[in-house]
Amino acid sequence: MWSRAVQVPTRFGARATRLCVRPVYCGFVSRLLRRLRGAILGRLVWRPAGVLRPLRRSGQFHRRRSLVGRRARPRRNERGRGSRGGVAGRLSQLRPRRPRHVHARPLPKSGLFPFLLAAICRAEHVGDSAVGRAGLRLGPQGPSVASLARIPAHGPILLSLVALSRAPSPPADFHDRPRGRAGDNGRRAPSGAAAKVGRRPRVIEPSQFPPADLAKPAGRIPRAFLRWARKGGVTERGLPSEQLAARLPAFTASFDEVHVMRTRGVQAMLEVLSGCGVRYLFGNPGTTELPLMDALAGDDRVQYILALQEIPAMAIAEGYALASGRPGVVNLHICCGLGNAMGMLFNAYRSGSPLVVTAGQQDQRMLFEEPILWGDMVSVARPWTKWAAEVPRPDDVPSAVRRAVQTALTPPTGPVFLSLPLDVQMGEAEMDVRPPCLPDPHLRPAAESVRRAALVLAEARNPGILVGSRIREAGAVNELVAVAERLGAPVIHEASTSHGRMSFPSDHPLAAWPLEYWSPDVRKRLAEFDVLLVAGMRLMQQYIYHGPRPIPEHVKLVQIDDNPWELGKNYPLEAAVHGHPKPALAELAELIDVAMTPRQIAAAKQRGEERAAAHRNQRNVLLREAESRYSLRPIAPMCLMDVLSRVLPENIAVIEESPTTTGCYFERVGALKSSGDYFAHRGWALGWGLNCALGVKLAWPDRPVLAILGDGAALYGVQGLWSAAHYRIPVTFVITNNAQYKILKQCAQVLRLPHAQAGRYLGLDVVEPAVDYVALARSLGVAAIRVTEPEELAEHAAAALAANVPQVIEVPIQAT
Repeated sequence: MWSRAVQVPTRFGARATRLCVRPVYCGFVSRLLRRLRGAILGRLVWRPAGVLRPLRRSGQFHRRRSLVGRRARPRRNERGRGSRGGVAGRLSQLRPRRPRHVHARPLPKSGLFPFLLAAICRAEHVGDSAVGRAGLRLGPQGPSVASLARIPAHGPILLSLVALSRAPSPPADFHDRPRGRAGDNGRRAPSGAAAKVGRRPRVIEPSQFPPADLAKPAGRIPRAFLRWARKGGVTERGLPSEQLAARLPAFTASFDEVHVMRTRGVQAMLEVLSGCGVRYLFGNPGTTELPLMDALAGDDRVQYILALQEIPAMAIAEGYALASGRPGVVNLHICCGLGNAMGMLFNAYRSGSPLVVTAGQQDQRMLFEEPILWGDMVSVARPWTKWAAEVPRPDDVPSAVRRAVQTALTPPTGPVFLSLPLDVQMGEAEMDVRPPCLPDPHLRPAAESVRRAALVLAEARNPGILVGSRIREAGAVNELVAVAERLGAPVIHEASTSHGRMSFPSDHPLAAWPLEYWSPDVRKRLAEFDVLLVAGMRLMQQYIYHGPRPIPEHVKLVQIDDNPWELGKNYPLEAAVHGHPKPALAELAELIDVAMTPRQIAAAKQRGEERAAAHRNQRNVLLREAESRYSLRPIAPMCLMDVLSRVLPENIAVIEESPTTTGCYFERVGALKSSGDYFAHRGWALGWGLNCALGVKLAWPDRPVLAILGDGAALYGVQGLWSAAHYRIPVTFVITNNAQYKILKQCAQVLRLPHAQAGRYLGLDVVEPAVDYVALARSLGVAAIRVTEPEELAEHAAAALAANVPQVIEVPIQAT
């Protein structure tokens, strides 16, 4: 048996624990394997608490504690000759006898069998035995989940004993190695206390095991076990096989055989990316990217999406990454392409989007001459990426791509950058092209921090919740809903200037309106609360300085985030919870139930009912106000949004880059039924929305996608319409045309600039000539129409959302 480490999730009551073991061939394990075949098939019964005893009427062997790492004390009259401590010593006192009867007991939650089940069951098949006829399949990496589901109640013990009979032989030179050593590295093999629960040995992936020793011929299954299996040994008290499968999620996963291949650098990059599930590569090529383009021409696994400029390439990739959860891969043209993409790279950095941005570089053999297009791209990209590097050798390409993907996807997520010189792209080497093994991001927070947060929230008289995009991106929306309902607290999103994703259902009774733009309004809004729970949000992202700080001094803050940099960054906290938001909020909801008294529970219920009634009244008032503006011409922004809200399909995805027009109207009236349907700006480099919608549609091809764009923002990335037409990406684009940069005029008023207060603005109006967005869209191959009436808008928007082609709807709106 080769040395390995296995992690087996189990559960002790409500507390999750990992059991780890690293069995090796040494004298102890050899004796253990020999004795287990006979001793366990004798008169042994597994008790729920880990008690091991033979089925003899006298001389019972008692075992009161965990079998691993503890010493059991046999009765004095049973010590006998050659008594030894440890597992092997205790098993030596048990004489195998033919069982008269077998008592069914559940598999213990601690002890030796869970270790053996995960560490030794490596049989390839079981032949024509009763186990084989029952459908059990044991591969080189252990049993599959489907096979485990067919194991009977005594199946876990059956599986372990079959594995013992099938254990592979030690290496040929094993007996020449030093006794008690793990191979030739001089490190002592774990045993006894070194293998007990709580130790964390280095985890070796199953794909790293030597394949030659895994394909052993089938061994002999013990006859006593075969007789028991033929009788259909199923009892009512055995461990359900579904629970067993749930305990071994990592071990039962299938791994493909790994091959080291000799290939070029660009081909190795494509191999690793395709192994990561990457389906699209977005870019605009140049001379330094030609080797990659040539490799893509012969590879059908990754489709290249051509953009006419780097802004569309980056934004399409970000939209795809946000919607799919996979890395968005971009390829830019050396320094000039990276320069054009910097605005969208800033957006991705601010939103934490997992992008893998690559760019070609000149051949390293002539870098000293400072050739055309060459530059230090790594230093340029580093401030707005999690990691940036230039790959120096073809051999390093797979490792660099694996590191880039893992860095981009590991919370806090974000973009990364790789520079790929021409000689590295075209060079050949022996490369390991396996994809990365991503760590599980669901790290539980410290129990004391969650307990402290629960106590503060349970004692609050009027709590509120501020929520950011990372709750949605962490998949913790349901857990946040549970916390809000227990507290009876309203849930408030960030302002539209930093909104991002929607992390709470807009039609929920506790869904409040998002925060206002300016700090005096925010401060007034939050003054009623005594405690605020801040979940997955940067506290606080203001647009421009305006008056006092937005958080009142009397408010106690409890913050939950998987990024420790955000905890207490700008405001002191009453409780800071560092961990993945999903388990953190789940545990917080449970502890709030425990911490709240009956009086506090009744008060929270009353608060929730009052908040729900207030929110209904607000929505009704807003709807009546929108209806009152239907007669205004040009169309009023609120009228436009109300018309669109009435024609939205159930599974719509909305991308918004027009904050002064939309005003978060869909959220305020509860028009969006799913919290994952909304995408808004977080970085504010313009040109993002039109192209982000294309990426969302590529990730969700079966869902209608609506992009609501300001006229100024649309002009920054309008080249993306060509990509929509070329690849036939059916997105509906609504361009709200007020012929100005309205938000800048509002900011000038907030800053109290003298000429702005007099109504004189310079460079903030897009007029003389006016831009014809219909003609512009048609020139890029997209059908377009201009509407001026609400009824026309409703008709054309509904038809466009149901169509299978991209369409542009230009709507002139009021300028004030």
